[in-house]
Amino acid sequence: METSPRLGTQNTPAAPRIEWVDILKGLAILLVVVGHMEYAEGTANPGRMLIYSFHMPLFFMLAGYTAALSFSRNGNLQKFVGRRFLSVMVPYICWMLALPCIYVTTGQISQYSLHGACLGIISGWGQWWFLPCLFILQLMFAAYQLIKRAVPGAFGAVAGFVILFACVFSVNHFAGNLFSNPDFQIHYVLYTYRMFPVFALGVALFEFPAVRRLVTQSRVIPLLAVVLFALLCRDYPHFHKPYGWMLTGLAGCVIMLRLFCGISSAQTQAANMGGVVLRQCKHLGKCSMAIYVLSILLIPATPLFPDASTPQLAVFCGNLLLGLVICYACVGLKAIINLSPFLSAAFLGEFPKRKKAAAASN
Repeated sequence: METSPRLGTQNTPAAPRIEWVDILKGLAILLVVVGHMEYAEGTANPGRMLIYSFHMPLFFMLAGYTAALSFSRNGNLQKFVGRRFLSVMVPYICWMLALPCIYVTTGQISQYSLHGACLGIISGWGQWWFLPCLFILQLMFAAYQLIKRAVPGAFGAVAGFVILFACVFSVNHFAGNLFSNPDFQIHYVLYTYRMFPVFALGVALFEFPAVRRLVTQSRVIPLLAVVLFALLCRDYPHFHKPYGWMLTGLAGCVIMLRLFCGISSAQTQAANMGGVVLRQCKHLGKCSMAIYVLSILLIPATPLFPDASTPQLAVFCGNLLLGLVICYACVGLKAIINLSPFLSAAFLGEFPKRKKAAAASN
């Protein structure tokens, strides 16, 4: 794995992006689009089962790693939380208010309801649970840093993880009983504790060299992950069991880390097919958040292979190709939205960079 800045380093606005992180983000967002596309068709083939076993845990693991990386470059918890709110929750709220208008225009619902839009903000329906769930985990990372400051040393770090997981488990159990009505569930609360282990893994990869060595250099841990992943992916019902789902996601993340974390810039820039694929994944990874929110507008209009006799491999490959097309369509749409600073901030969470401030800090 590439060396990363450690906690306490000075702020470096021009710090380079990490190659393997962007590549894994690009791969994950492509799998998200393909998985949602097959969901729109109502299919449940082995390809979709494989995708759903680890694609969202991979995103949250990378989010934990980048949260620790971002905090190490500044160390200001208030700025960290503020930036995360602007980049994650502002787009979430704006989309929840705007989507009913879009659905009225396209004829999917009869009329706009502000009450329904506000309930959508609270419940996080559909795939939108990802954004508030991510923000909750980022808030927990800030709480973890506060615990570390109060209890310095390795004990404080371990205690931080244990305390936060206990809190997440308790809140999830309480919320599961309180919001048991199937017509109204706060999805992102119910999913938070499932994603906490992989998010914590991402944080630990950055902050603890021993964990990083175990995952990326030892042979035993990745081998155990492969065996565990294979055992848990034998059938679909285990995805409905929270602990089975968490273990599958953890195993999948460890496997993907072992495969991709050693990628260098030279490999990405190579003039061969492998280099081309890595460059495209890296490009999609830089736009992954925008692709996630914009693809939702495009996926429902892409029915594929309605013939049930079509081989599943052909369905999966066709969806993979069209998913790539949708990803690049979202990249183009993102460029159009970025022409308006207001729309870019409201719906993508991307704010104009303060070039003068960056130049002054350099």
